[in-house]
Amino acid sequence: MKEKNNFMPAIDDLGKFFGDERPKVVKYLLAQYGKYGFGQDDADDCFQEGCMAVWRNIQDGKLTEENLTCSLSTYLTTCCRNHATHSLKKMVSIETFEGIIDEEGNLTRDVPDDHDDTPKEEIVEILIEVVADLPEPCDKVLWGFYRDNLSMDAMAQMLGYSNADTMKTTKSRCMKKLKERMLNILKDM
Repeated sequence: MKEKNNFMPAIDDLGKFFGDERPKVVKYLLAQYGKYGFGQDDADDCFQEGCMAVWRNIQDGKLTEENLTCSLSTYLTTCCRNHATHSLKKMVSIETFEGIIDEEGNLTRDVPDDHDDTPKEEIVEILIEVVADLPEPCDKVLWGFYRDNLSMDAMAQMLGYSNADTMKTTKSRCMKKLKERMLNILKDM
């Protein structure tokens, strides 16, 4: 039988703590991940998941007063951030980025062989950052097409382009910029 954890705050105290922390953590998540298409609902979900992780870790004795090396507020924020990162990786399927990355997480034919051991998670994080840093309208075009599955017609209308053919040309240019930046980054790794 597990020994009872003395660090376990009273349910009312922990509930108050979560309620007090919510606005700050949700604001942080939106500031950090909003540019990647992460919205209010996503931030609320990740906050809820983070609260549950803190609660479980306290209950299971994994989080105690003795092993907590930061404030409980920082610990909660970190749990929420981890859930947000995981959620964002699900939202952005790297296989959808038109042949840039294969199913094993490696860049396709243009990548030197010495990067075959780069972890898939690291490539996903780099890809997300690179897309977010592309000049307008490339970030919106690539997120819209690959993540949100918008048609060329819908994106043309949304972004003020004359037609779907113009949108296809823009998407092609954006993909070229994305590939160039990804290759440059991986060459330096």
